[in-house]
Amino acid sequence: MTGYGQEQGDGYLPPPPGVYSPLIYSPSQPSLTFPYYQLLSPSTSSEFSQQLPDSSTSSQNNTDQYTIEIQPQPESQIHVAGEVPIRQSRRYKQQDVKLDNGNFICDFTVPEKLINGIKLRDEDEFKKVRYTACTCDPDDFQKEKYVLRQELYKREIEIFIVITMYDEDAKSFARSFYGVVKNIYDLTKQNNSHIWGNDGWKKVVVCVVSDGYEEINETTKAYLAAIGVYQEGVIKKEVNDKPVTAHIFEYTTQFCIDPNMNQVGEEVKHTPIQVLFCLKEENAKKINSHRWFFNAFSNKLDPKVCILLDLYRNL
Repeated sequence: MTGYGQEQGDGYLPPPPGVYSPLIYSPSQPSLTFPYYQLLSPSTSSEFSQQLPDSSTSSQNNTDQYTIEIQPQPESQIHVAGEVPIRQSRRYKQQDVKLDNGNFICDFTVPEKLINGIKLRDEDEFKKVRYTACTCDPDDFQKEKYVLRQELYKREIEIFIVITMYDEDAKSFARSFYGVVKNIYDLTKQNNSHIWGNDGWKKVVVCVVSDGYEEINETTKAYLAAIGVYQEGVIKKEVNDKPVTAHIFEYTTQFCIDPNMNQVGEEVKHTPIQVLFCLKEENAKKINSHRWFFNAFSNKLDPKVCILLDLYRNL
């Protein structure tokens, strides 16, 4: 299934109530697409799913290493003349992933068509999304030696913005995110400032905390996937028999979609935005989301200013 021209008999379900037409909703697919906006075309989605690990992992005797199964190609149909077409069994290969201080942290290359659509593409932060399967409480994030990308790049963070959400749809999310992107774009144009200017985006991090893996809206997941931040196929539910408490994705995106689900203008669209997306496994309410922002992430990044935002609900 590609996301284009799906038939009712091909496992396709019509959008549920509240899902607007630009999004195709398919529960059998690992990720959703924005087919009208050439951000994640069917071939891109298929290409990306082929290089991602399966959601199941098996631990080895060495607790510093994990073996993940990678699906090299999707199921395909085999048709022998005179016989009913059959589906070929999925083929998997294994890849060992070394744990970092016992933590599952892995970088995955974003689809080539996404990379081809951006201006800055030399650095890994533009070509790879970093996934961390966090197994601790937010208060123990630093003690458990988790590391964020901005620490690796030794960046001084001036502004740290958090957007908390529950089950709001993509249009509601886009209102807040698009507004933040426009403000970061304005900061990069402050050429007379000794703090901001062309590289001002490196001093701002946008944190999105979603309250519950089962609760997040499918259209919002699709939006985050379309800008390269989120990928369903890398999700891990446990590491070394410890349940995962939060799925953390880090990516510097150069894509933005406005509340009408249209790509924004060229200059604003290509403004790099450092996104830290924390998808909590359990629905633990807003105070817990703020604990992740302050106790886990802010303690690591040490920003000068913290800004808290809520999403507008699309009524």
